[in-house]
Amino acid sequence: MRIVSLLLPVIALSVLAGCNGGGSQAPDQDAGSGVVSIRDIILDPASPGSTALVELTIDAVATVTPVSQRTKLYAASGGTLYEEQPDFSLVMRGSAQTNEPSTISTKSNRIYWITPASGGKVTLSITISGVNFNKEVVIGNSLATLSVGQDDSGRKVVTVTASNVEDLFQAAFRVNYKTSKYTVVSVEQGDFLGSDALFIGEKSKTPAGVVAVSLSRKRGQSGVSGSGVLARVIFAEKEASAVKEPSVSAAFSLEYITLLDSSGIPLGSG
Repeated sequence: MRIVSLLLPVIALSVLAGCNGGGSQAPDQDAGSGVVSIRDIILDPASPGSTALVELTIDAVATVTPVSQRTKLYAASGGTLYEEQPDFSLVMRGSAQTNEPSTISTKSNRIYWITPASGGKVTLSITISGVNFNKEVVIGNSLATLSVGQDDSGRKVVTVTASNVEDLFQAAFRVNYKTSKYTVVSVEQGDFLGSDALFIGEKSKTPAGVVAVSLSRKRGQSGVSGSGVLARVIFAEKEASAVKEPSVSAAFSLEYITLLDSSGIPLGSG
């Protein structure tokens, strides 16, 4: 699966030489005799951004008892781990943005990770039968952003922009908003992928508080490079609430982003 996020950066990956990390071996303490060797934690997409849904797979081998039959402890220093692929419509917006550690104990060789909303270093780790392996992810520059403005009628305009992309062919994402404060007026196509791009903006078929957007260049066309607007969502504000947000932007967020090039490869995965 291919998922991209609010900030789709080019990231640097490095393996930490932590406790028994980097492919170390140790006697099996979980399933009897044998040794375990952990070689890597594989990310898909390989270069995720903030608030992205990432598939994590381990590259490991073991003697006597297969890795698939051993209990594994996964941990992330930021974001949220899931044993099953999460449905973003069921995930609270704030859960992906935590900087608190997240852990899962399972026998599965594949789990899912929603990356934190803020940039910086995140450490992923896997422990199998006393053997530990760490991988550090550094989140950098963004490829997609959300901004909030206002039109002449006082309505809020949420603009999703692609920044410094190369060969962008398809884009999909969800704009989350607080239903207690806003209602959706319209979903409008941006001009970055061209006026003839295929465009879908769903404001009523998705769960409350979510606007799903997808757009694509047509077959036979090339991708687009540079920066530009992908979509705009217009919101009307409900009657004033007693609950005050720290900022207008806090009422909106961008999630579940996918940006693909003309070959169908996620941007930032190289």
